[in-house]
Order: sequence, then structure tokens, then C-alpha cells
Amino acid sequence: LNIGRMITLPDIGIVPSDEYDLFFSLDEIALTNEDTADLDLTKSCEPRTGQSFDCTIIVDNLGPGLPRNVVVQDTLSTDAGASSFTLNTPTFTMENSYTTGPFSCTVTPPDKFACELGTIPVDGKSIISFTVTASQPDTFDDTAKVTTDSTDPNMDNNEGKFRVIVVDIDIKPGDSKNTISINNDKSARVAILGTATFDVTTVDLSPLATDAPKFGGSTPHVPVRSSLGDVNKDDIQDLVLTYNSGPKNPLGFNSGDTQGCITGALTDGTPILGCDPVRIIK
Repeated sequence: LNIGRMITLPDIGIVPSDEYDLFFSLDEIALTNEDTADLDLTKSCEPRTGQSFDCTIIVDNLGPGLPRNVVVQDTLSTDAGASSFTLNTPTFTMENSYTTGPFSCTVTPPDKFACELGTIPVDGKSIISFTVTASQPDTFDDTAKVTTDSTDPNMDNNEGKFRVIVVDIDIKPGDSKNTISINNDKSARVAILGTATFDVTTVDLSPLATDAPKFGGSTPHVPVRSSLGDVNKDDIQDLVLTYNSGPKNPLGFNSGDTQGCITGALTDGTPILGCDPVRIIK
């Protein structure tokens, strides 16, 4: 019996040892709330080490009905082109559903993917996860949209956008080996390099901000000092940050580490991250 159809049966009086003909009729009724669902899409991305960022797309069904053929399409764009990043195969899981997954999505290289979610229960949600790894500095914009064959009464919450900026950094400017000792009391200087399209004065340096640029290994810290200067002699201001490594290695570098990374944000909240090779000594 399909949703939206109603079977009407006549009253039946049963008399033993007799023969009967049974008739029934099908009446079409309008699909109203059963085929109407407000889908709400939100998106977030979090920087992590190795010039990668993890993104999460959440699609909620706010009701009242069950949406048909729900599809999420995602597109990543950057001026540096497709060779500047890699995109892993996204997966999704369902919450408040009989099936939880994870299920795979289809990637259209290099910058698009689609996840066919089927239907999402009322008050249920689908969670899509994927990782982007950048091979060079640039601005990465990601846009996700959700569609359905059913009626969505509110299309204003069907799209989510997010921006991450991968910055170019220079650990210990002037030291080509980027040598860091994990047992001395010297400071580590790290420069965030400005470009024609990236103004380093927009980096959030507030000491109380949770997004102040942190640097280090397993336990990165915020800088103790900052200054502006042109460390790479390109006539563009760079931001030089000083991190006190201390005698007990509070930045958390280990002898096998090969990269030092900065994570932070601009004053408008846009996440930034950048990495540079390091040589760790004791």
C-alpha cells in the first residue's frame, strides 16, 4: 500500500456456507505533509596538521514528512587549481535511523562529490565527513547544497559555505634547516608570509582569542610576541611571531617530527593553517 492512497472496504456480513463477491475501491488523496520536509544543511571545517582540514556537513530533517531522493553535492574551488589539493572519498552516517552506515559518496575528480542519502527520518540527520589536504598555500572555498524530489518549504537553509586559507610560513627565518632544539631555552620565531592577496595584519592576534595562531608539535602555544617585517625581501609585510620553546619543551615537539604547523584565524573568523619542514635536535 503506497503512502497517499486509501483503501475503502464495504461492510461485510458473513453468512456460513454461502458464496460472496468482494469488491473494493482505491481513492487518490493528496500528498501533503507526508511529502513535505524542511531540510537544513550546515557546514564546518577544522584545520589540522599537515596542511589538511577536516570538514563536516550535517543535514537535518526538520519535518514534517519524509523527503525522497535526498542528495548532497559539494564543490571545492581554489585559484591555485586542482593540483594544489587532494580530496579523500567522503563518507556519511545516519542518526536516528534504522541504518547508520557509514556509506560512501561518489567523487568527481578533482573537486566535486555527491552523496545520495535516500531519505532522512523526521528529527534525524545525516553527517558527511571528508578531508582536504593542500600542497601549497591558497584560499579554499567549499560549497555544499542539499536537494530532494519532495517539497522543501524553506530553501534558504539548503546551502552551506566555508573558507579556509592555507598560508605560507617560514620557521626560523634565515635558518634554511629550521632547526629546533627540544631541550634548550631559546625561542622559536615563525613568520607568516604576506602576499599580494593576503594581508597579514588581518590575522587575529588577541591573546584572549581561542583562534590566536598556535605553533608547535603535540601541544602548540600562542605567541609571546609579534612584529611586522619583510623577512623574504619581497616588499610585502610579513607577520613574525615569537614562541618561547622553554627548557621543558612546552610546544610538544618530538625527535621524529618533520613539520611544524601554525593554526589560527583571521579577525573575521576565517581559519588559517600553514606548515614548514623542521629539523628537531635535543
